[in-house]
Order: sequence, then structure tokens, then C-alpha cells
Amino acid sequence: MTIYTIVRTGVDVDRGSFPGPAAERSFFSPLRAKKELQRLVCAEKEELDDRYDCEKQDEDHWEMYQDGNAAALFIRLEIVPSELILMSDGEKEEVKGSLKEETEAKERLSRMWRLQSDAAERDNDGEHN
Repeated sequence: MTIYTIVRTGVDVDRGSFPGPAAERSFFSPLRAKKELQRLVCAEKEELDDRYDCEKQDEDHWEMYQDGNAAALFIRLEIVPSELILMSDGEKEEVKGSLKEETEAKERLSRMWRLQSDAAERDNDGEHN
């Protein structure tokens, strides 16, 4: 099964904006992802200033940037497809078992630290065994 995620990247050196990639939305339908991409593009164009003077677009990505300075000023929206891999029942049981073991180990460590902490407090209070 494929999932289609719209990812936003960009940078604006002049304003000190260096955000990491951000997922806008994800879809199971490529058609819905393309419609959402177009909606986001329209909204984005309303917000951009006149420094963005070059545009490239195809059906699965859009970008605007400053001519000759694209590394310092750009925005890009693109649809990134990825395979959604579901776990088998055997894998689910394996994960549950691992989580149970991890939880038990954390509880044992917590008890051990409480015992050590209690002993240290008794030593500080002048009680010695």
C-alpha cells in the first residue's frame, strides 16, 4: 500500500528562517494528494513576496525561488510516495514481547534505584546498618 505525503522544504536566509522538512498532510489517494498540493500552492503564492521570481511546477511538486540565489531563498512543496508496510501477526507478538521485557527491566531498575536511594538517605540521617 502506498501513502502520499506532501512535504514542505524551504529557506529564507535574509530572515534567518531555516526550517527542516515538514509533512503537511498524507493521503492514500494520489489524486487527493495532487488536489491538496494545488490548494497549498495557491495559498502559498498569496503569502510570498516579490523576492520569489522563478517558479517550477509539475504534477507532484512546486517550487519558487529567487533567480541566481535559489540556495538562499526557496520554498518547495512535493508529494513523496512511500510504501506503508503493515506488521504481520507474528511481528506484532514479537513487538509486544519486547515491550513487556523492556517494561519489566525498567521496573527492576527503578526498584533498584529506590533501594539505593533509601540506603543513601538512611546514611545521611545517621542510620547505619
